[in-house]
Amino acid sequence: MKRTVSMLALTAIAAGSALSIGQAWAGSDDTTEIQQFLTAPKGISDAIRAAEAATGGKAIEAEFDDHKGAAAYEVKTVAGDKIAKVKIDATSGQVVETKDKGTLAGQDDDDAVDPAKMAVSLLDIVTKAEAESGGKVMSVDHESEGGNTQTQLEIVKADGSRLDYTFDAAAGKLVPTIEGTGDSAEPSEG
Repeated sequence: MKRTVSMLALTAIAAGSALSIGQAWAGSDDTTEIQQFLTAPKGISDAIRAAEAATGGKAIEAEFDDHKGAAAYEVKTVAGDKIAKVKIDATSGQVVETKDKGTLAGQDDDDAVDPAKMAVSLLDIVTKAEAESGGKVMSVDHESEGGNTQTQLEIVKADGSRLDYTFDAAAGKLVPTIEGTGDSAEPSEG
């Protein structure tokens, strides 16, 4: 019996240690990606311009990502009805790859964002968001739900903190994404 209890205790300790190590590893990966983003020579605006030039379309989504240790941006564009996903090197600003992602008509409602119906371009939103927040936009995308389109942004400050915002096109301003309710509600940190 003592041996069974001892084995169970050791198993629980090992599982708890693995969980803690996993959480620390996940945090360090996130921290590494943020540092890689903050030091990337090219910003998300450069990536949007490169993707739009390569496809002849308008950007509806852009995000920084670490692809096997290589800093890159992925930008989704729409030209007419055609959707393309463009990968841009965050160091050189060069297009690395372009993939056909189908047509607007073939997308789910949440993904069917027609840039012609957007009041403000993604590039203009990024420019405004970076000027207002004092940070760098790490990801931005238009989301359509029930006929309403919102623009979601993740902004990283120089200290590595991340904040989530929604761009209010009607008011032309950033609105912090709030977690919780009441007096203790604060902008969400990613």
